[in-house]
Amino acid sequence: MLTTIWRNAQNAWHQVLALAFGAGMLGYFVYGVTEAIALGGRPGFIFWYLLGLVAALHHLATPPLPSQNLTQ
Repeated sequence: MLTTIWRNAQNAWHQVLALAFGAGMLGYFVYGVTEAIALGGRPGFIFWYLLGLVAALHHLATPPLPSQNLTQ
């Protein structure tokens, strides 16, 4: 989703947000892989919140598909 936003966004802020969300997810991943103590349940909601923000940004930044008239 983030690469789709980066490539197709008409608004520069959407591209900046996609880059920021991607960097946040990468940082969360690197921390989770390299840290000996796993992240507990408390900060776990931040990851899911970030995924929700990415999905909302994808919905805002990508153009809608052309509607198809299925009735003939």
